[in-house]
Amino acid sequence: MPAILSFDENAEETLAALGHLRRVLQTPVRGTTRFDSPSKHRRGRSGWLGRHIPFETIRHIAPAAALVVAAEYDRIFLRTGARSFVAGVERWDAAVLDTLSRIGFFDLVGFEGTADQPDVNADLVILPMRSGETADPTQVGQLVTDLKQLYPNPDESSEAGLVHLYGAMIEAVSNVMNHAYPRGWESEPPPALRRWWMTGTVDRRIRQTTAVVFDRGVSIPVSLPNWDRAEGWFRRIKRKIGVIPAVNDPKSDGEAIAAAVEEAVSSTGEQHRGTGLAQMRDFVSQCREGRLRIMSRCGEVIFRPGQHPDVRTYDVPIGGTLIEWSVLL
Repeated sequence: MPAILSFDENAEETLAALGHLRRVLQTPVRGTTRFDSPSKHRRGRSGWLGRHIPFETIRHIAPAAALVVAAEYDRIFLRTGARSFVAGVERWDAAVLDTLSRIGFFDLVGFEGTADQPDVNADLVILPMRSGETADPTQVGQLVTDLKQLYPNPDESSEAGLVHLYGAMIEAVSNVMNHAYPRGWESEPPPALRRWWMTGTVDRRIRQTTAVVFDRGVSIPVSLPNWDRAEGWFRRIKRKIGVIPAVNDPKSDGEAIAAAVEEAVSSTGEQHRGTGLAQMRDFVSQCREGRLRIMSRCGEVIFRPGQHPDVRTYDVPIGGTLIEWSVLL
């Protein structure tokens, strides 16, 4: 694993490391059943998966990257009933250990009850990961409530900002349920795997709130041809790059995502005004300072108020879609 696991500071290596982690976790150990074949013992559940990734080389892990790591371990457990093996924890960097502990990683690998409660007096507070398989707003509402309680002196501006963040996150979760896991994808994975994962952080020194939602679905670029605004997106993306990219071609994923958001925002006169990608971006546009990051398959787009979007396409996919808001409230 690289020394820095962060989409801001080391994106290419982070994506490559997460892809490697995913492959290792899904690879059966010699002499065992396939990773997704439950044991006939332990009530049909196997106990542990022996392959593991050493984490002692990591010196910094950002909360968004930690969420993806935790989601991968959670997904393997949901699929197999087996805990993925970890070792050498005593050699892990203290800050990395702390971040993973606070997000709830050690509960996923068999150390239940070790997740620390948020230290409301710390400068940077990381909330435990939440997960779900429906668009029920309860989990989102509780996360936003927890974020609100971390502000020492909330004012009207921060209160209003958190309300808008709630709406944007609901749209993100709804999009996961409506588009990320279409019928027929991956031979119909069981409902337990059609999930989203989320976390949030507050930097109390600068009153910065960050919220992250991740899913392991088909990705935005793959789902765009079936989008209700696909015709407008076809025209827009063709003007940008000269062609309409094939669904299985990730080389223009960044431009494809940017064009989808632009099309959603430009369609504000329709009955779907304010929903989906448009509302996710509009929340950041209304903040005095902040950004929205959308990473999906190989593409990344970062939106900031009053600026042109920063569009990138990487060589390695993130394995789904990650949406991150980071704003000053």
